[in-house]
Amino acid sequence: MQGLKRLKLQQLFLPSFREVQKELGFMLYIIHHYIRNAVLVFLALNGHELDYTQKELSDLILDVADGKKSYEDILYWVLEHQV
Repeated sequence: MQGLKRLKLQQLFLPSFREVQKELGFMLYIIHHYIRNAVLVFLALNGHELDYTQKELSDLILDVADGKKSYEDILYWVLEHQV
């Protein structure tokens, strides 16, 4: 009986793995947009205007997150898209 009570309390107060995944995904989404915008603002404030499509930027970000792009690749992308 005690174990059953403990299990019910854990179900009430501990998030499920799916809930943790959802919250983590949401936090990563927010952090991603904050960092992306911070980088773009930093470049603009330092006189580096870029010309790119949202798809190009999204592809770059996804490739970086996937480990397909390195620091040098990002630098090349920025230089290639300068106005």
